[in-house]
Amino acid sequence: MFKIYLYIFSFLLFSLNSFAQSYKITIYYEERPPYFILDSSKQKIVDGIAFKKVNKILTDSKVKYEYEQIPIIRSLQNIKDNKIPCCVTYTYKNKMREEYARFTLPYLKDKRLVIITKKNNEKLKGANNLIEILSDNNITPILKVGYTYGTSVTGILQKYRGYSIFNLNDQKNKNIVMTSQIQEDILKKLLENEGDFTLMPLNEFQYYIQTNPNFSDILTYKTIPESTEEIYRHFMCSKKVKIIDISKMNEVIKKVRSLN
Repeated sequence: MFKIYLYIFSFLLFSLNSFAQSYKITIYYEERPPYFILDSSKQKIVDGIAFKKVNKILTDSKVKYEYEQIPIIRSLQNIKDNKIPCCVTYTYKNKMREEYARFTLPYLKDKRLVIITKKNNEKLKGANNLIEILSDNNITPILKVGYTYGTSVTGILQKYRGYSIFNLNDQKNKNIVMTSQIQEDILKKLLENEGDFTLMPLNEFQYYIQTNPNFSDILTYKTIPESTEEIYRHFMCSKKVKIIDISKMNEVIKKVRSLN
């Protein structure tokens, strides 16, 4: 009998050690300047205002991690499925997401969300706010699958266009062009008249007009009076990520965050 107990104890100890050694947080990302800038020759993130902080947070907190490049919609679904320890590092925090995910403290503050459109687009010129724009069904936004745009703006999109970040059927997202393409390609769609406007933080748009003359010549932005909340970036993690690791990251975030 003693040998049986010893065998069971040894097996459990081996299993626990194996789990401890294999435990590693998968950090999902996709190319998204100026937050994550990809070296196309190496297919590896090498720079970006978010990447620099994220890398330091992960390194200094001494959590075990690995990077993986996948589309944001898959990242969010994997976090929701909660099958492995994984995080996305540049998300908004909201009540819906808090039901199935763990969040760190915010580590980065963005500039305000703005409307991007062509300078010669007459449809938007008389509109004073986002509600007036979305009330006109002849005006078509281009939005990215999986993105949320803050509580107030997302609420307006849901009310006037049935916006759903996951649902792509025709009963949702009425008169919206939904795409999984990167932000740069969404701006190109505006140039090609595939839609009338898109939404992004101002610093993101400023990056693109500084790096692409076509964008600066043809595109402009409008403020969104309804967008009142500040935009903060957090790590959003599956609940398979240990609370102690979230705490470790939070301790580093307190030292490196930029919230001004």
